[in-house]
Amino acid sequence: MRKERKGNLLLRTVMVSILLLQVNLFDLIPENSFWDSINSNTNKYLVLIIISVALIIKLLLNGMLNSSKGTIDNSVIFFFLATLIVMLGSMWVYDQSFYTSFANGYFYLVFSLSYFLLKDYFTYHKNISFFINVVVLIGVVYSILYILKSKYGISIVHPVAVVDLNNMLSGNSNSGFVRYQVPADYIFFSSFIYNLAVINKIKKMSIPYFLIQGIFVFNLFFVGQVRTYFSIAVIFIVFTVFMKLIKNSGILAPILLMLSTLGGIAIVFYLIKKMGFFEGDRISSTLVRTEAIPYYLSQAFNHKLFGIGFPDTGTHYLLIHGFSHIFNSSIFYIEDTGIFGIIGVFGLMGIIFTLWLLKGIFKDIIENDHKFQQVGIVVLYLSLFVTLIPLNSPRVILMALYLLSIKEFRKFSAIDRIGNL
Repeated sequence: MRKERKGNLLLRTVMVSILLLQVNLFDLIPENSFWDSINSNTNKYLVLIIISVALIIKLLLNGMLNSSKGTIDNSVIFFFLATLIVMLGSMWVYDQSFYTSFANGYFYLVFSLSYFLLKDYFTYHKNISFFINVVVLIGVVYSILYILKSKYGISIVHPVAVVDLNNMLSGNSNSGFVRYQVPADYIFFSSFIYNLAVINKIKKMSIPYFLIQGIFVFNLFFVGQVRTYFSIAVIFIVFTVFMKLIKNSGILAPILLMLSTLGGIAIVFYLIKKMGFFEGDRISSTLVRTEAIPYYLSQAFNHKLFGIGFPDTGTHYLLIHGFSHIFNSSIFYIEDTGIFGIIGVFGLMGIIFTLWLLKGIFKDIIENDHKFQQVGIVVLYLSLFVTLIPLNSPRVILMALYLLSIKEFRKFSAIDRIGNL
């Protein structure tokens, strides 16, 4: 029992640490070359070190993982092995050092290691409550800081991501808000987790819920200006509200759910059109993806077992970024092509992982007492995979937390509700 308490304290400490690192300590630290080299939007060395050390300590304290392995677990193990194989394969086919291969693909290990480090943590109700509170609290602080930074330029926030610095320097703005899109990954994640908690009766739907979700959606729309995140966040909120309303509606439930979904989609497209997200320079990102996705899929079988792999970015820039005939430049980014980017990098092993993971997710749905509810949650989550690669450096730790939350939160839908945040 004493070992279990120590292990639980360790995991809580790790959980808070990696969430704070995910938001780069709210970008309150002034630019620092050493800090940026170990923890930033593109570098996750510190996160990998913390997770690896914590996993070793956990195994020493509690032995092997206590919970049984399922299909999702097996797919994660496969992905871990696939990452190591692609590292070694890239070293051979590109005639480069192991360090170069590791430096270009190490962050994929964060997904597998964090999943198994935190898997047992999510089996306890009090741990899930703590996790939800921390995630949402950090999301609120992060969101408000960037709303103030975007509108009023407060100097205490120091964005370090290149894309945000370029937006800031170029004056890229909408409705008086400078665009900062990097924080959107975590802010959407916070919104998703809060919805998941409410829909599974872990949290109550109350005034704080709507106020907090309002802050998140406001940030995604005005500050992040991210179409996919904003759309899914709004639809999920509508879905959550109506799932709470229709549970006692009997035969009218499917009709109400269909109407709510259509209503949510209509609202999203109206707002996006109103803000001009599909007009002017914003349409360029859509055009780029129409070329990028076929390009990365065409690279999937470059080396039989894997595709592009982890080549040196300087030597193989054209291979990694392709060439746009529309814009006459190498402007493709794997991060913008969703699951297709994973397949482009991992090739056959990426396809196997994707199918295996989907099998595990849908098996979980079949075993769920609230199938319709779980289908809605899973569809909303998987819709991210179309344009946003779930396993790039900025999102890789969130991938493990998404999967664990979707899988484990539902187990507590019949337990007494926990109070509001």
